[in-house]
Amino acid sequence: MAHVYINPRDQSSPNWGLPKGFEWDIREEQMPYISPTGLQVIGRFKVRTRVWGAREVNGEKFGTFAVFDWDPITESKKKYTDRMHYATKGIANDINVALDGGDARGQANLLLDSLAKDIAEETGVDPKMVNQMLQNQNAGEA
Repeated sequence: MAHVYINPRDQSSPNWGLPKGFEWDIREEQMPYISPTGLQVIGRFKVRTRVWGAREVNGEKFGTFAVFDWDPITESKKKYTDRMHYATKGIANDINVALDGGDARGQANLLLDSLAKDIAEETGVDPKMVNQMLQNQNAGEA
């Protein structure tokens, strides 16, 4: 399958929907399908997808990648596309956390998001409002 390069200026097009401000490199490769018994199934394949994302800061590029497989027989193209978009959002988040806030800040935000969701489920309050209160250190109001 083809190597795909998505120019940063085209990343906001509706058919890609990738996070803006990053350089994306997506490669898809057909791999033979190996059955659970270890035999190659002729005529069946899986697609190995490698998604690499990078952001440039002060002339240097910082990036990371994700690799996942897609079996067209057992999984729909929509689910595969959703997984690819999920991977790009995760990559963008990881890069942003590492460059803008460091791991500690990113981990704290993830913990606050999780805590806000738990509080919202128990109290019936909107999770976004709880998260905002936690971010502003007004947890007593929640």
